[in-house]
Amino acid sequence: MGAIKLGRNATINRNTGTYGSPVWSNVALAKDVTLNLDKTEADASSRFSGWTLTVGALKNATVEFEVIEDTTDANWTALKNSFINGTEIDIAVLNGPSATSGSNGVRAYWEVMSFNRNEPLTGIITRTVTMKPTWPTDGNMPVEMTV
Repeated sequence: MGAIKLGRNATINRNTGTYGSPVWSNVALAKDVTLNLDKTEADASSRFSGWTLTVGALKNATVEFEVIEDTTDANWTALKNSFINGTEIDIAVLNGPSATSGSNGVRAYWEVMSFNRNEPLTGIITRTVTMKPTWPTDGNMPVEMTV
């Protein structure tokens, strides 16, 4: 049996350096992260096969998570600014720490598409965040990444 990974050891990492020389800052206030990966489908059917055939076309990625609201936290502020200003953030969503060899996931320029505030009566204020890959101003498209 392979190594089991705990969700609490997975990370969302914001690059505060350059694309070529990233400096990863863990979005430590995040919790309950889901990285959704799927593909659109293209119809590849023909008279020759006699079957409906499908091939994967474009890949989709969405990251959904809650983040504790802390307006003094630089990563929280970057997420808020991405939502408010429509700006991109270079983020790697990994199944382990960014400094641990073998951690892997998806790196992309993301835009925050929702930043909903949750105010539970008996809890702390959080934001429910949804991010999707966006057009990169430097041409670096989403990639699968292994540290």
